[in-house]
Amino acid sequence: MQDITVLFVDDESRVLKALERNLIKEPYQKRYVDSGAKALEIMNSESVHVIVSDMKMPEMDGLALLQLVKTKYPDTVRLVLSGFIHVGQIIPAINTGEIYRYITKPLEPGEFRKTVRDAIDYYLLNLDRRELLEKLKRRNSSLNKALIEQKKAEFALGKANTKAREVESRIEADLLRGQVPEQLTGVTIAVLGESAEHLGGDFYEIIDLHPDCFDLMVGDVMGKGVDAALVGAGTKQHFLRALCRGAGGEVQSIVSPAELAQNVHAAIAGRLIQLDYFATVVYARFDLDKRLLTCVDCGHPPILHYKAESGICSFLKGDNSPIGFTENEQFVERSYLFQKNDLIILYSDGITEALSPQGEMFGLDGFVKFVETNSFIEPVLLVEKLRNTIADFTTREKLQDDFTCAVVKIG
Repeated sequence: MQDITVLFVDDESRVLKALERNLIKEPYQKRYVDSGAKALEIMNSESVHVIVSDMKMPEMDGLALLQLVKTKYPDTVRLVLSGFIHVGQIIPAINTGEIYRYITKPLEPGEFRKTVRDAIDYYLLNLDRRELLEKLKRRNSSLNKALIEQKKAEFALGKANTKAREVESRIEADLLRGQVPEQLTGVTIAVLGESAEHLGGDFYEIIDLHPDCFDLMVGDVMGKGVDAALVGAGTKQHFLRALCRGAGGEVQSIVSPAELAQNVHAAIAGRLIQLDYFATVVYARFDLDKRLLTCVDCGHPPILHYKAESGICSFLKGDNSPIGFTENEQFVERSYLFQKNDLIILYSDGITEALSPQGEMFGLDGFVKFVETNSFIEPVLLVEKLRNTIADFTTREKLQDDFTCAVVKIG
């Protein structure tokens, strides 16, 4: 409180001396003047935190002085001394905030000291409030700047995400997903591939070898996201390189599915093991002239074969491990006959391992039931209906796992 200055203004010297005697032990700084003009001179040269002025003074009365103080020094707390005769003039000044309080004469010393201390406390309270408001303004300003920067960052991130999704879409379309050759005859093929995330590890390809023969490959890399997608794209490209021998990427001699898998495994298994990745692949060759399916299963879910003649499904499964699972693996292929209107379905485990809210798996049995019930539907509608069935089963529109299904209907 020693840093607080209180200014007392009264045109009667006896009143000022009485105030000085009464306040001699008060801990704040005190100034005493006998006119409004002298009070303003002091306030122009030093800080005054509380001013106590007599009401009735010559030249400039107390209200006029305090009105000037309010205008020039609005933070100074203003009190007025007055007899009851002036109450009617003072009350409006209190109501308009020109003075903090009026003190009636004659003065009671103890009550007067308390009133001045209350005024000092009021000043300090306002000072704390102003400092708090200033801090809030600075904090709000910083917050507004931070929000602006956040908006800029969100905008930049949105642009980056859009660009990333465009790149991911190109990776998916160009490197992971194949196209159904238009020149194929004697079969109807439909493939639907969808990633649980922006990118996944599922991949497929259809290779037209000659008018009566084509290959269909479906694979799945352990994991999701960009890393799995890149491993999937690399695995797929190794199969295509192993198939295409000779200049210009043309097929000089048709390599068997088992030999293809063996060559790819020899080329990349060591690197996949180092990266802690592996890829399940099923590679199927369709000889339409011989009505023969030859396939190698590298740890992938078994091929589903729907036989139109009996209306029953069976699974065509091999015994090989995934590519990159072990370094030493001998791949074995198997052959199966198919007939007109049969369905050969290659798929990923995102179908059979889909979970209901109760934790029940769609499973191979659910898949068989779906195919046998809907075998009459054309392949393109069949894969779409399967996707919707999985969504209904899981009660989730967004996939839990990557979804790939390739349906070949024999003509």
